[in-house]
Amino acid sequence: NYIGSTRSANTYNKYKTFLTCMWEVLKEVAKLTINPWVKIRRKVDIGHSRRELTVEEVSRVIGSAEGEMKVLFAIAIYTGLRLGDCALLEWGQVDLVRQLISVVPRKTARHSHGKTTVIPMHASLAKILTTIDDRVGYVLPTIAETYQRNTSLVTRHIQKHFRACGIKTTVESENGMCKRVDVGFHSFRHTFVSLSANAGVPLVVVQAIVGHSNPSMTSHYYHKDENVLRRATAAIPDVIDVEEDTQDSTDSGVTVIPML
Repeated sequence: NYIGSTRSANTYNKYKTFLTCMWEVLKEVAKLTINPWVKIRRKVDIGHSRRELTVEEVSRVIGSAEGEMKVLFAIAIYTGLRLGDCALLEWGQVDLVRQLISVVPRKTARHSHGKTTVIPMHASLAKILTTIDDRVGYVLPTIAETYQRNTSLVTRHIQKHFRACGIKTTVESENGMCKRVDVGFHSFRHTFVSLSANAGVPLVVVQAIVGHSNPSMTSHYYHKDENVLRRATAAIPDVIDVEEDTQDSTDSGVTVIPML
């Protein structure tokens, strides 16, 4: 009862699955005749999507960030990549000459058979990356190390930064018993899609960039008309004042994520 009334559907279902499996393992040893957990229904998970950020919120979040965190946010808003792909971006995936970023999205790598997503750099992102002198290994070495050691730690620091910017990150669930994340790093991805669409970029092009389209359509846009993708990313408004403090914000010795 306690678990059912206070836990999210996802957590509830995980408990239910674990107990069902455990009972099956114990059934033979303990000579049990029934598995009571089998009859318990799973809760329906009503998903809550992250909301997009306004341009003003994006400017506030990135403008107040420092060091690697600022670069992390810039990569997110101008590429639409997920947190793992941004945090573990390597210089070998960044072509500053052609101004392209090539990534095999971690989340869909297995299903897409390692299909590479190619994203043209927005002018502001290109300026930020060209100011970083050490271009070996990870683009964000401190964040990459922390992310691999403790993903949740990076997420918590990101959420803390959002709250420090006056942005409410959670909302009450429908039953009022728990809170759901409303704004987080994934909001940058939603914002990227919205800004591109609002700028008149065809949805199929946006899907190709964020990796949501089918492989044949993605291949069509990547190999036959790279300029279409370049125009798509260029259409996103400049939300970072690069000229003001790019050098300070990209100093590899400064970061808001501590080494624990």
